[in-house]
Amino acid sequence: MFHPTKRESMEMDMEVAPHPVAEELADRMVERDDIMRTLVDETLSSAEEGNIREAGRTKCPNNNTIKGPLARFPRAVDLASCPREMGGTWHTHVTPEEMENPVNSIPDMANVIYGLTDVSVVVGSETADVVVGPDNHEKAQDVFENALGLEANGVEDVTAALASGRLEPMTARQRARRKLDPLIFRVETGYTEFDERIDTMPPENWAAIHGSGMNEEFTGNMTAMTAFEPESFRKAAEAGNGAIGDINIAEIAVSTAIGTIVGNFVDRTLFD
Repeated sequence: MFHPTKRESMEMDMEVAPHPVAEELADRMVERDDIMRTLVDETLSSAEEGNIREAGRTKCPNNNTIKGPLARFPRAVDLASCPREMGGTWHTHVTPEEMENPVNSIPDMANVIYGLTDVSVVVGSETADVVVGPDNHEKAQDVFENALGLEANGVEDVTAALASGRLEPMTARQRARRKLDPLIFRVETGYTEFDERIDTMPPENWAAIHGSGMNEEFTGNMTAMTAFEPESFRKAAEAGNGAIGDINIAEIAVSTAIGTIVGNFVDRTLFD
């Protein structure tokens, strides 16, 4: 009869599993080629116009509605929330590599792990990267924080640790992805019709190499420019915890968390 060691027992206790409802929602979302193609097209169109913007949508499963973005920015997309449920989000990233094969950033992952959304789908022309909500958020948060080597009370603490340089982004994200592996999957999109537009895009039309993408400062490229001012970053992180004064939190909670934090945002009127 097999008897696990103390270490093995602890590791089994810390394993995470996807919530069945979130998993089902994710499966439905990655089947929506129409929406995902549209997001890639919207992002490329904005780049071709010399004003690149992330693109995104929110899916509210209870009434099966798709909500468009509230606002779009070079390194963020503000997404409407679902009124009585978490729902799921699709969004794009804005560098050539991430336009093809994106990866959920640490803030993307944190928004799911801390329960601000049930599913995060980052869409690319070749693949999409998906993070699914856990069946036990408290356990998943412990696993996530252990992987990051960080004690956190929510998205704000995670983003603050990244902004201050206390986390080495690429290594931390790799550890988190390994530990949260049951919650993460990739799918092929195969939107080859966008290949030429991506390959021929003038380099200056892409977002500067900072923000939410795989090859950027926030997730590993420490030679990249600073993406944001610390004060603005703090304000947007606080917004993810419902800390913006008189603004209608029911409408923008997902906007601030999945927009400004996911995109590692730029300054804008909302946070001035």
